Amino acid sequence: MTAPNSSIGLDDWIIRHLPGISYFCENDERYTMRFLCGGSGHDFGYDLQGFVDNKHYFAASVVHPHDLDLVDEFAELMVAHPRPVAARYRLVRSEGREVPILITARAVRSHRGEVLGFAGFIIDIGGIPDLQGPAGILTDLKIPGEDVAPTVDGRPDTITPQWLLPQLPIVSYATTDDEHYTPVYISASLKHELGYDITRFLEKPGYSIASVVYPSDVDMTDKLMEQAAAVEGREMWVRVRLVHESGDSVQALCGQRGARHTAFPGGRGLVGAAVYLHDLPVLHGKSKVLAVREPEAV
Repeated sequence: MTAPNSSIGLDDWIIRHLPGISYFCENDERYTMRFLCGGSGHDFGYDLQGFVDNKHYFAASVVHPHDLDLVDEFAELMVAHPRPVAARYRLVRSEGREVPILITARAVRSHRGEVLGFAGFIIDIGGIPDLQGPAGILTDLKIPGEDVAPTVDGRPDTITPQWLLPQLPIVSYATTDDEHYTPVYISASLKHELGYDITRFLEKPGYSIASVVYPSDVDMTDKLMEQAAAVEGREMWVRVRLVHESGDSVQALCGQRGARHTAFPGGRGLVGAAVYLHDLPVLHGKSKVLAVREPEAV
């Protein structure tokens, strides 16, 4: 679904400040990119627009040669399953250095079930040892879960951030830098993962980000958000437990970047992305801060 306040024009700004790369590609032999956008520093040394429409590069041309078969397996699983699929493999930066990534994506389907393409999010895990390991598919599709995926009427001729953000298999959000970290933007389907109606986070009064963090993780996340918001461009990754409406805990991987925008009272806030880890048991573990990247290092 589209964030209820997307009309205020934050979509383009949000997608350019997320702590990773957002994309939409075709289900063709070259996985032709139709949209590709990375937050500051998340370009692996390339001009990302050179991948769009295969202008200068093919998407698979920057995948490590030993991991190429995995890319095709990844696509086949997305076509076969309505759930998002996550994988870990290696890209090769423009100067030749390998970098491990975590990628989560899903097939975008029409109401008739036709696969319209793949929407995904790429996280550079080069500085996050807890998430590194052998290349492979990480999603355990045997774990019970609702195989419910949103469908769309169709896809626009030109992919836009406003259309793409709700299709990504992440929660994307922007929050104020206050004691409640009040959301000013949120785009996701929370109903199936956590049982909440997304609109309640944007109502006044409504849910706050802090209200869905597991109680014993609140102090850690408060410190994380305060430190990230203090410096524009500072990026922090954390593994944290969120509270399902039923009261159960759900592990999530959250990345946040300090940002400045007039939508934030005082001009200062956070832009973030969250990935649910329910069916990614290889990534489970203790709640903790996993990485801090200062602006000059991103």
